[in-house]
Amino acid sequence: MTGLVVLSALAGISLAAFAETTTTTTSQVNTAEAPASAQTALPSSSSTATVQAPSESKFTAFLEVRPTYSRITGKMDTEDTIEVGYQFSKNVKLSYAQFLRTNLVDSFTSDNKGVNLRGDGGFLRMRVNNFYVSGDKKTKLSYQGRINTPTDDSMSGTGMIGSLYNGFAVSQDIGNLTLSLWEVPIFWAYSKSGSGTAANPIYQNRAMIVADWQITPSLLLSVPLIFDAQRNRQFAPSALSDRWQYNLWAWPELDYTINTVHTVGIAFRSANFMASDGSDSNIDGALNKGVFQAVWNVTL
Repeated sequence: MTGLVVLSALAGISLAAFAETTTTTTSQVNTAEAPASAQTALPSSSSTATVQAPSESKFTAFLEVRPTYSRITGKMDTEDTIEVGYQFSKNVKLSYAQFLRTNLVDSFTSDNKGVNLRGDGGFLRMRVNNFYVSGDKKTKLSYQGRINTPTDDSMSGTGMIGSLYNGFAVSQDIGNLTLSLWEVPIFWAYSKSGSGTAANPIYQNRAMIVADWQITPSLLLSVPLIFDAQRNRQFAPSALSDRWQYNLWAWPELDYTINTVHTVGIAFRSANFMASDGSDSNIDGALNKGVFQAVWNVTL
């Protein structure tokens, strides 16, 4: 696991350095991409003075609150995220994200009261967007690496040590529509084979296709379809011991950007469109067991 973490860090740093080099070269060649303030200050052809673009490096903070509702059970909670990081350039960012969860109402018949705030996992993330851009600027390659941490008590109780996530994406712009294809191998580390009746994973492969439609400058519709194939460890009490486990799900979301700080939206997250062992489809169940979400995020 230590070796994988080192390789992931080296890959992220290498891509970050490549992205930084590419960005600098592009801005030097095409002065039209410089800020308006810099353009007005450009020297005449007879001058040897140069104008330095403002630095894009900065500390960042992000808060997202997602009230979530299940119409089948009546369960109401929130799935929240706090993320802090450092942006080296507009395309390179290192951050830590912490998931939080509240449990407001367990079911239609529950008398549960209170917020019941708790940690729900977290990860260290390196994002390197657009480390390659085609000549027509319509095809782009991006990378995202994560090291997950068991900050949820229930996760540490299963023996989770951590996981390593390496995601590569190719995106294609088609007018106001962007199609992205992600390939994400994930390696899991646990101190034991399973807990209860569930086997712990050893490897997971995630494939995603994401359609982003920029309806207006402020209105974005994002439709991800995600397929997870997970290989479990051998654990006798589990029906999926030493077997593959499958999950096909969707998470469409419509967001409205109020300003550079605030964004609001609505979303629907489906359940699994297929049986866990891949033996059958489960379309009706996936839609009926899906949850509705409101979205509010603040970016600083």
